[in-house]
Amino acid sequence: MQPYLFQHHSFIPSVFYCAVTCSGGHSESVQLSPHQAELRPRSPRSGSLSSGGHRRGKVCEPIMDSMLENLSKTEFVSICVRDPMLHKDNLWHTHVDYEICLHTNSMCFRKKTSCVRRRYSEFVWLRHCLEQNALTIEVPKLPPWNPFFSLKNTEQVSQRMNGLQEFLENVLHTPLLLSDSRLHLFLQSDLRITKIERCALALRRQVWDEVWTLHRDIA
Repeated sequence: MQPYLFQHHSFIPSVFYCAVTCSGGHSESVQLSPHQAELRPRSPRSGSLSSGGHRRGKVCEPIMDSMLENLSKTEFVSICVRDPMLHKDNLWHTHVDYEICLHTNSMCFRKKTSCVRRRYSEFVWLRHCLEQNALTIEVPKLPPWNPFFSLKNTEQVSQRMNGLQEFLENVLHTPLLLSDSRLHLFLQSDLRITKIERCALALRRQVWDEVWTLHRDIA
């Protein structure tokens, strides 16, 4: 699976736009405010003077400055599900897990880079948790469970990885779901499900204690 990347651009009031070609070869519109476009002193260049008496400077410098400034203000999250591995539980039972790699600069995540391994049943648990916390919004779907799933069947493996990655992509696109601490522990820790539940419960109790203390102090 190719890593999925989505970006959120900070809002900057502007009236100027310029096209910038990114490393992937695609073009992107970069916004410049009049102040940003004129803030950096421009190198003198031979040529005609404008009617206001200001010499035309190099166009590349404000464009590059603005591009770097906008990239530094862009939040991104890259998520990838890959590397299925078969594990033998006992003489008769096996299970498959997958590596989840996350790379981000978002303030929503404690770690900027992480890789963990999760199995399908843990994804099912996560979706159930998100449903409990989602109120009225619809939680993204998981790929259907296949009782005849086989790691030797490359088509089945590819379909499941695609489905799991699409599930995580849609979850990360939903701000309300990002508030669930169990999601963050699922993506960025090696804790088992039972420990994640205990950590989340302890965190909720701590929050309620703080809220109650604040309410008592105000009253």
